Amino acid sequence: MAASDHQQIPVGRSKWVLGAVVLIALSGCQLLETREDEEPEPEVVPVEVDDPEPSPAPLRQAIDLLQQGEADQAAALLEEILARRPHHPLAGRLLDQIRIPPETLLGTQYLEVIVEPGDSLSLLAERHLGDPLLFFALARYNDIPVPRLLEPGRSLRIPRPEDEEVAPDAPVAPVADPAADARLLLTSAQYREAIDRIRRLGSIRPLSSELQTLLVDAVAAWLDEGEAVGSPNNQLAVIEPLTELVPDDQPGRRLGRLLTRVEAAAAYESGVMAEQREELDTALRQYRRARSLDPANPDYAASAAELGQQLVSQWHDAALRAYRDQRPGEAAALWRQVLEIDPDFEPALVYLPRAEALQRRIDELENQ
Repeated sequence: MAASDHQQIPVGRSKWVLGAVVLIALSGCQLLETREDEEPEPEVVPVEVDDPEPSPAPLRQAIDLLQQGEADQAAALLEEILARRPHHPLAGRLLDQIRIPPETLLGTQYLEVIVEPGDSLSLLAERHLGDPLLFFALARYNDIPVPRLLEPGRSLRIPRPEDEEVAPDAPVAPVADPAADARLLLTSAQYREAIDRIRRLGSIRPLSSELQTLLVDAVAAWLDEGEAVGSPNNQLAVIEPLTELVPDDQPGRRLGRLLTRVEAAAAYESGVMAEQREELDTALRQYRRARSLDPANPDYAASAAELGQQLVSQWHDAALRAYRDQRPGEAAALWRQVLEIDPDFEPALVYLPRAEALQRRIDELENQ
């Protein structure tokens, strides 16, 4: 056929010709490349579109069970998690809400609020208690059997502190030996009281080196004792202002390490909440941030690895379906995401160049 004949194809047939080219490319690219390279392709297991969804991670499943009021089943899952990872902070906090009376966790004094449309117990727990994961304790506090079934218009009891916290600028009673007073509070395990006492002293005058050391000791002890029930974001609100009171020497560097540990815990908790909302991209970023801040914590590394493997599998399966459905651009984007998580994932390394090449052919035909 002469070259000019190509320009005389009717417009109405152009889409048919494009579709035919795509089908031929999809069916023939593997044979042509295998013939040229003389290397067999890696075997790819066909993916069925109707495959069941993978089961959720145990922690997310436990949270879902608690939202449904299935406390016994959730407790069994949380105990399994703690059997594998005894110091898992979130699993311990959730299990405490099942085992410990809510008045013990939240106190006996409360105020009443009216539930507005769109409110949930998680949202109210975050708004009033600073910790969305206290939703189950708040449900028990109000005799709500199924936390997710919160009706607008009902009155809800919200715990409030037994004693109001002393304001930062409140006058400090003079003591003969501030360090001795702080040591007494530490000895009696009143860590938060020691932190507040030294912080108020530091707002009046520079802290001595001994008081700086005692302040960091109190923070470390408070974190070790309160990590199982306290929100990392609340802990950050307490610790971050203290960095201005402790210069960048030995106590300051130690306080910085404690702050980094809490930042990692806050990122990890954000990842758990994002995974519960099925925002898996966000969850993976938060797990990786937690792992980078605290690489020694096995929970952070395990969560990042588990979710990364899950996303690699999901995105690869979706990319294969897009490729077979003649959407090579979408498939290429998905395989790029796969390689960001696992740069050595062989199927993506093989299929990405093919999808990109096929998309280029389609673009060229559309531009003719």
